[in-house]
Amino acid sequence: YVYNSFENCGINWNILFNCGILNKICPRCNIECTDLESVINHNKKDCPERLIPCKKCKVLVKFKDIDDHIEEKGHEHSFMIF
Repeated sequence: YVYNSFENCGINWNILFNCGILNKICPRCNIECTDLESVINHNKKDCPERLIPCKKCKVLVKFKDIDDHIEEKGHEHSFMIF
């Protein structure tokens, strides 16, 4: 768990983010985040390119393609989205 190892060294994530050391642009969808909290939320909840596992076939599907996967494979395929 990388976050704790940096936290134990006294490195502050907000300082790294504000200095431009941490990436503000999502490498998957190229959306620019405005602050550290939005980066965290974007990667976990908002990015349309994030991968979600199908409960039935265990295939990783991009969030934006979930409806296509269900339509193609059938309605018994489902996803746990937080």
